[in-house]
Amino acid sequence: MNTLIRRLLDDIKTTRKEKSCGDRFDSFQKLLKIAEIKPEEIYPLWNEICEKLESPNSFHKYHAVLLLPRLVKADIQRKIDSILDKLTNLLEDKSFIVVINTANNLGRIAKERTDLESKITYALLGISKTKHKHKDLLKSGAVLSFQEYFTKSKNQEKIKKFVEDLVSSSDSPKAKKVAQEFLRNC
Repeated sequence: MNTLIRRLLDDIKTTRKEKSCGDRFDSFQKLLKIAEIKPEEIYPLWNEICEKLESPNSFHKYHAVLLLPRLVKADIQRKIDSILDKLTNLLEDKSFIVVINTANNLGRIAKERTDLESKITYALLGISKTKHKHKDLLKSGAVLSFQEYFTKSKNQEKIKKFVEDLVSSSDSPKAKKVAQEFLRNC
């Protein structure tokens, strides 16, 4: 395994006393870039990243939620199958940041693994039941995920209805804009 990747992952696990927030953020951004371009370089750390899903620390969950979907391209062992429920359950996390980023990124998994599309779609459609205050923003995150795989989806009608409902009922200009853009492009 690449020592740079090991160092970057160690950097994001450090405390404020050991590394500044800016340094940890920079390390995480570098990890994301590597995960995007060469997911196979980070894939050996899959299990370690998965452990973050159960952390009480929202930032650790956030890191996992952004990294794991990017690694699915390299997931020849189909490890995502065993943690998909943990990921979709994060749509009900107490942290808004974790929920919105989960909603934004589940589509990456469905795009790569069409066999998981229905399960992911069902979870994203269920975001309407969230207890978070900014429901429409969370729904717009689901719409961003739907954009990743809509053309391959077996659930296009359900997705389209969800998005149309968001356009007609949302008070959030951002959510409405995301939904309208989706409908123009689908």
